[in-house]
Parts: sequence; C-alpha cells; structure tokens
Amino acid sequence: MRVAIYADPAFASSAGIEQVSRHIISQCIKKYDKVGIITGSDFRERAVQTFGTHSNVEYITLMLNRRSLYLTWGLLGLPRLEGILSGYDVLLATSHIYLPSRRVPKLAILHDLVILHHSEDFTLFERIIKPFIVKKFVRTCDHLISDSEFTKEDAISLLSVPRSKISVAYLGYNNKLYNTLPSNPAYIRTMGITGPYVLYVGSLYPRRYTRLVEGFSIMKQEWRRPEKLVIVGAREHKKRGVPTLAEKISVLHCKDDVILAENVADEEVSVLMKNASVFIYPSAFEGFGIPPLEAMACGVPVIVGKNSSLPELYGDSAYMINDVYDEREIARALNTVLSDKQLQAGMRADSLRNASKFSWENYGERVFTQIDALGEKTSKNAVEAKNR
Repeated sequence: MRVAIYADPAFASSAGIEQVSRHIISQCIKKYDKVGIITGSDFRERAVQTFGTHSNVEYITLMLNRRSLYLTWGLLGLPRLEGILSGYDVLLATSHIYLPSRRVPKLAILHDLVILHHSEDFTLFERIIKPFIVKKFVRTCDHLISDSEFTKEDAISLLSVPRSKISVAYLGYNNKLYNTLPSNPAYIRTMGITGPYVLYVGSLYPRRYTRLVEGFSIMKQEWRRPEKLVIVGAREHKKRGVPTLAEKISVLHCKDDVILAENVADEEVSVLMKNASVFIYPSAFEGFGIPPLEAMACGVPVIVGKNSSLPELYGDSAYMINDVYDEREIARALNTVLSDKQLQAGMRADSLRNASKFSWENYGERVFTQIDALGEKTSKNAVEAKNR
C-alpha cells in the first residue's frame, strides 16, 4: 500500500492537531510500503527532522508555503496534485484542508466544526474563508474520520455528510509520558509552586480562560481555599475589546494566586499534571479535548464542561460543569472536588480507568482500516481499467 500524506498540520496547527498528525504519520511509516510526506516550502526541513529518513519514505516539497497553499487550494483548487500522486493509492489529510486531486481516493480527519459554532474566536477574514473551505473539504473527501461521535453527528447535521461516509476513531495519549515517568516534585518548586494547585492546560482562548479565572477568584474569596491556579498554554488568542489573561487576573486582584506558564515542554506538563490537586478544563466546545485525557492518565481528578464531545468521552469519570459560562458554577465545582477527599479518591480511580480505554495504537488501527479500504478501491479500479 502506498499512502501520500499532507504533513503541514503536524507543524502549524493547534497542539492537539499537531499531536494527532505526528502520531498517525509515524505509524503509517511503520506500516506501509511507501509513504509520501507532502509539505509546503516552509516545513520540509522540520518534516525530515521529525520523521527521519527511511527507505519507504519520499519527501515531496511544494513551491508555496503552508498559508498560501491553504488559500490557493481552498479558493482556486490550485496547484493540482495529480502529478505527484501517480505512485500512490490513497491521499490522507490530517486536518481540515482541501486537497485538489481526483487521481486517488482522499481520506481526511475531521477534528471539529468549531468555526460553525464559535465564529467569535476567529478573525473576520477567517469567519469568511474557513466555513467555505471546510465545506469544500468535507464534500470532496471519499471518507472522513471524526475524533468523536459528537463531531460525526455534527457533520451529518450541519453539512449533510452521508452516515456511510464518516466513521469515528478516538484519539490517544502518550502512555509513557503520562503513565510511567516519575512525578518529580522538584520541578514544581522551580516554578514557584510550594503548595496545592489547580491546573489548566490548553489553548488560551477568551472563552476558556475568562470564566476560569473568574470562577477561581470567587472560590478563593468565598471559601478561602489555599490552592493556586496554574495555567499552561501556548500563544494567547487575543480578541479586541476583551481583556487579556494578564489584565483579567489584575482586575480580579488574584495575581499572587495565579501562575502563567507558556510553551512548557511535554515532560514538564506531565509533571505538573501528576502533582495537581485537580485538573480543570472549562471549554465551551471540543471535538475531543486531549488534555483532560492526559490528566486522567496521571490519575488526577478532572473537571470538564458538560457540552460538545466532553460528556461522551469523560462523562462517567469527570465532574461535569453544566454551564461553563457561569463563573459561580465553576467556583462551586472547584470547591466541591477540592474539599472532599473521598470524592477525590473515587475520581482518581475513575480517571485511570477511563484513560485505559484510549491509545494511539487503537486510533491507528481504525485509521488504517479506512486507508486499506480506500487502497483496495484504487487497486480494483486499476485492474478494471487494465482489463477494458
């Protein structure tokens, strides 16, 4: 089987999509006879550094960079990919991007349709362009793999995707990193953390951090709890007219109780998770949400919002917040879990049990099933064409 993969999402997407892309590309390299790794002009070197040189791997570099490809592919359908796909059976897209080719069947991973639900998180340009490209991407794929049943039903409902055209594969987590590495409390002290803390890890969108900080502040004021709040994220997604995270913390007078950490290495994130009293993820929308799963793999009590895919994935093992836009409910959820040692013990056991259901190996097998089915279609069509 010969598989071509557009690999730029492994280097220029959200942390979750990068993680998914790198895992599935690495597994394809181990499994298939030939793997073509397609990149824009700006990511060839990083692709080679990440995936290495192998006898079955071909690196294919396009002349345009990632951003230009996204727009010219999505809006113009150019440059076409037929010329570079003559030796392949399947084309795989690991994120939401339209790939212009009719030579081989296309398989794509649909992570979520957040642009259709929370357009306020995007720029005006993105609000205009992204829905058009997502719809084109979904319409022209031979098969889609969604991260959750929620996203599958979302695609069927909002984009009229035939039920037979989309399947589900749950994501995984780094078992070695989050299950077996030591907790290393010495690192915690280097961050200025000397007592118990609540942890958040994820993208820094206002819809996530605003109510979290407000809820935490209410908890501190009303119940005088000792815990600090540690927020770990990459680049903050700032929005005009909305206070930045630092401004929100300053206005609420809780600067001494909130620790901000940007661009923390995965090994250090795992240490923070293993030593946390509670992990909280008050997101308003998720196609999957990997950080709560990683926290559960560390045996930490987890609090999540009761929305989108989160009840499906974590509902029987996490404390659920009915309304993540209600800061007082967030405060009550934190206080309830932090003040009840017996509840925490039960949640720790539930976390480990739930995390054991997910793995990158299981995810890979489900993706391979669809790749193989489309590859057989290519082979069958080639035989039929030869016999005409």
